[in-house]
Amino acid sequence: MNWTLLLQLLINGLIVGALYGVVAMCFVMIYKASQVVNFAQGEFVLIGAWACWYLAASLNLPFWLAFPVCLVFMSLLGIIVQVVVLRPLIGE
Repeated sequence: MNWTLLLQLLINGLIVGALYGVVAMCFVMIYKASQVVNFAQGEFVLIGAWACWYLAASLNLPFWLAFPVCLVFMSLLGIIVQVVVLRPLIGE
């Protein structure tokens, strides 16, 4: 049995499971706060993944640097969407 492959698959499964769990908790938090199911959340996860991939693959940044840069970028994008799109819709 290839123990290295087993360990790799186990760690990969734990990471993917944790990511699905975080996304599911975010769905619940958004629904409980606004009583609206936000299907755009998956798109934001995808934009964050693409941004991190672009920083790491195209700009050759190490992952330990690309990840925090991506977190800051996605936080700013979330704030911009909140202010520009969501706040004007309150009460409509």
